Amino acid sequence: MALTALSSLVRRDQRVFAPLSLLVLGVVLLFVTRRFSGMLFPLLVSAITICWTLGIYSLCGHSLNMITSLLPPVIMTLSVATTIHIYLDWLHEAEMENRKRILAAVRNLYRPCLFASLTTAIGFLSLLLSETPAVRLFGMFAALGVAISYLLGVFGIAVGMSFLKPPFTNPDESPDHAADAHRVLDFIAGLTVNHPVKIILVALLVGVVGVVGMKRIETDTDLLNFLGGEHALVRDTRFIDEHLAGISRIELFLKTPEGAPLETLDTLIEFEEALGKIEHVRQSFGFAGLVPDEVRGMIGNPVPLAGVADRIESKAYLNDDLNKTRITVFTDSIGTLEGSSLIESIRETAAETLGESFELGLVGGFYRVIVESNQLVASQLKSFLVAILLILVAIGIVFRSLIYTLLAIIPNVVPLLLTAAVMGFAGIAMSTGTAMIASVVIGIAVDDTIHYLSAYRKSGHAGRAAAIRKTTRSTGFVLLSTTMALSAGFWVAIFGSFQPTIFFALLAGLTMWFALLCDLLVLPAFLRLAAPCHLKKEVQNEIPV
Repeated sequence: MALTALSSLVRRDQRVFAPLSLLVLGVVLLFVTRRFSGMLFPLLVSAITICWTLGIYSLCGHSLNMITSLLPPVIMTLSVATTIHIYLDWLHEAEMENRKRILAAVRNLYRPCLFASLTTAIGFLSLLLSETPAVRLFGMFAALGVAISYLLGVFGIAVGMSFLKPPFTNPDESPDHAADAHRVLDFIAGLTVNHPVKIILVALLVGVVGVVGMKRIETDTDLLNFLGGEHALVRDTRFIDEHLAGISRIELFLKTPEGAPLETLDTLIEFEEALGKIEHVRQSFGFAGLVPDEVRGMIGNPVPLAGVADRIESKAYLNDDLNKTRITVFTDSIGTLEGSSLIESIRETAAETLGESFELGLVGGFYRVIVESNQLVASQLKSFLVAILLILVAIGIVFRSLIYTLLAIIPNVVPLLLTAAVMGFAGIAMSTGTAMIASVVIGIAVDDTIHYLSAYRKSGHAGRAAAIRKTTRSTGFVLLSTTMALSAGFWVAIFGSFQPTIFFALLAGLTMWFALLCDLLVLPAFLRLAAPCHLKKEVQNEIPV
């Protein structure tokens, strides 16, 4: 019943996500570029990428589930990044001849886009360290989609733009529709040039708030809450919880330490009665429940337990040697946070009532969900640390500068701490979906850093202040455009049927905006104070904000 309901919801989400993502991306791209081709080319790249990725996914024998249902909107959104960068660079190139214009745009950006795609793919591939198979599949095929989109974004867009008539624009002049954005970017650049220390101190303070919020995050996977209270499956489950034994269950496996046959039911009866008093336990059932009341008092006295077991169908709850037994504990439909407390209570009750007369083991699907959910934080922390290490190595290879590598750390960690603060203070639990955010978004967030630093290096001969102003104005507009497109594409998933995918989409898009602010404010502030040695000494008379 549950699997059927989940499958129907996944199919429903796909029917909604695909057209809605295309519509939202198309509107944003048309707004940013103000050209039909600026909307068409990225959407074509996105559509081809998603067809190839999901086609390979299907050929490998996989079907979409609650986690991998995020692949279409995520791939569709991320696949436009390279195309937007190259198209906007082509749009504002100084070259008038179209072939040279295209070559100049590709030459300027193929390398930054390559390493930006690489860092995004690394973030996804770090999910392969997860204990959850669905999360590993998501990471693997999302990385594949990023690779396909890069190839299409570089080579496909070059072919497509060869059929266009180049616009006659002055690259030093802002388009009318971007004038307001450039004024804001000029103001931001002025802040970073003239008040870098204050900006860094604020960033560090925000980081501290993020750490405080992160400590408030709890780990909880609640399948019913994931579906929402109005779903028929939720209503039916609640009815069973209230009027019957409960739909969730934990299997207890008891074995006598020395392997000696069990002679009396007294201890088992006491244990089952104690289990029934634990919060969220609806009923417990074992071999003792199969024995009629009038026979229980005779066991271990004149009537041996073996004789009773022979007359009762007990194979499911007592083995032939009478030294291993099973108890099924029916529970309320609760999340893994309350489930962890329940497991602890069962262990404490067993220690008090059974003592050393039995060895206790816990098994079953619900128990495994609780255990694996509690492993989420450690697993995703490991994935995140691997991702950020590999990403920093990639940045070091790109720029061949230890300073640039170190400068990239804080502007990309602070956004994640901000997102952690949002989760902690808003009471959003760490679940299968939200646990992926750090590893996924760190790769996407570093893209902005790579593009900003690449542009800054090219403008560095004018001095630190002038380079920051120029980079923030030009590259900042492109980063703003891509963030608008990417976050809008992610936020389409808030119309999904599962709470984890909704939170994942909402928080991922929010983190992108945090990352953009850090790359336009915190990163330039660090550059202002710690410029690489290849830059010339700048002129001291700067214009204040």
